Amino acid sequence: MDSSALCRSRILTAAQELYGRGTFHALSIRGLAAAAGVTAATITRHFPDNDALLDGMADRGFELLEGYLHRGSGARSPESVLLAFLEFALEHRTEFDVMFLTPRRELRRFPSDFEKRRSITFRLACEAVQYFMREGALKPDDPLETTLTLWAHAHGLISMYFVGRFGRDPDRFRELYRRSIERVLNGLLTTR
Repeated sequence: MDSSALCRSRILTAAQELYGRGTFHALSIRGLAAAAGVTAATITRHFPDNDALLDGMADRGFELLEGYLHRGSGARSPESVLLAFLEFALEHRTEFDVMFLTPRRELRRFPSDFEKRRSITFRLACEAVQYFMREGALKPDDPLETTLTLWAHAHGLISMYFVGRFGRDPDRFRELYRRSIERVLNGLLTTR
């Protein structure tokens, strides 16, 4: 990693730590620079404004999530993709918050950005849905909207868990999440 990339990485790491502590939005450039061990000018050279910084944090999170979605081998089922998404969210809460719960300038828009396959993680989920539709395991339907239904259901459950709607026990939540995802998928399965 070159020195510029290393510096950028240090800034993003410091920003994520501050975001996770709830102090990011009240932080000045000087405060972030002190936390990252760089100058304020270095921050603005890499991230000219807060939107650019949030986008950088989100991009880093999406790289992590992509790794979770690629684990294992063979054709990924929609259920396995959604379970990998859950594990990512539970293990990387700050990244999840930045990626999915924080308004950002560079958000992907449905359906246009998703039709153009601009979201790598959504594309992977959609490919799983398309594969199982082609194989006859899922009812034929619009793969993009079917994936959106599954993805939105998973997002909703995880967001509700993070605000305390299901208590704070991650293992109990995993079981509830798994059962709920199975119910939704059962409605999409073909009867053979």
